[in-house]
Amino acid sequence: MSKTLLLNHHGLGEVLMSLPACRWLVSEIGSQNVWITIVGPEKQICTDQRCGDNFLPFNFSRKNLISTAKLLWNLRKLHFDNVVAFYGFEPKMVGRLSRLIGAHEWFCQAVDEKELFNRETVHKRIRYLRNIETFLGKFFPAGQENDFLLDNIHQFQYDFSDNSKDYIVLVPGSGEMERFKRWPVEHFVSFAKLFIQKFPKMKIVVTGSVAESELTETIQKKVGSHKVINLGGKLDLQQLTSIFHNSKLVIGGDCGGLHLAKAAGARVVAIMGPTNSALTGPIEPDLIIDKKLPGTPWYCRKTLKEKAYLVEEPSMQIPAAEVMDAVLGLDFFEDIQLIQI
Repeated sequence: MSKTLLLNHHGLGEVLMSLPACRWLVSEIGSQNVWITIVGPEKQICTDQRCGDNFLPFNFSRKNLISTAKLLWNLRKLHFDNVVAFYGFEPKMVGRLSRLIGAHEWFCQAVDEKELFNRETVHKRIRYLRNIETFLGKFFPAGQENDFLLDNIHQFQYDFSDNSKDYIVLVPGSGEMERFKRWPVEHFVSFAKLFIQKFPKMKIVVTGSVAESELTETIQKKVGSHKVINLGGKLDLQQLTSIFHNSKLVIGGDCGGLHLAKAAGARVVAIMGPTNSALTGPIEPDLIIDKKLPGTPWYCRKTLKEKAYLVEEPSMQIPAAEVMDAVLGLDFFEDIQLIQI
């Protein structure tokens, strides 16, 4: 059987959206024949998830020629027959990489940027499956697109000190280079205050990466309640998965945390604006709140460079009261006492 290098994207959300495709490829040609590129802590998620055990760090950049040369040399020593790239990679780059490492064939679909703005477009998890279809020369099995839930969820029980087990999770971050995807801090704070008023017996957990710990701490301090627990930067991905799995609801913007929550089987409310929920939103969210203002979604490589650090994105200015009303309409808290205010 030929050896295949699968080029996956960086980022937690991308890795989770590709899970059905990775699982299908491994099941078709065997885990011993697939090497998947992955960077950072996302490897914690792919391990024991039917994606095999062959994971490779990947950073193909002109900015660091020495590390790139070492990477290419190590890839060449593995003697790959094929290189398969998921939707989003540039065909020229994939072709050049394939030649440099001595692969015989490569497969890559060019991106049509018009699809980034089409609200009826196909979700990335389907696009990734179609990439594997092209490589294997066969259609993916019925239902494979729904194979996105994590198989093994680490059991991590956070000590809430008062034995409370009912909580929701707020995910305010989105990565430092994509701040425009965040629901503003003041709206998270207002929502948390409203929620505590209506559900005084429940807690609110605020999560995020180490880089977002200041953001999560700000929300905790501004709400000013012992009901808010700041776990930003304090959990690894396996522990975070367990926190999501055991929650009543997870709320956030278009970010890796929301993808992880859905993969953990949590109920998810996504607040979106500049990005296209049809393409990159959480898989099967319970609710998407998107005002669909003129000019949205606008996310693409060209505008990303101009607006990377934008924090006053108009399409994300959705009042906390609107989100609260939408959440109450989901009937997720039927077993929790609701205080009318």
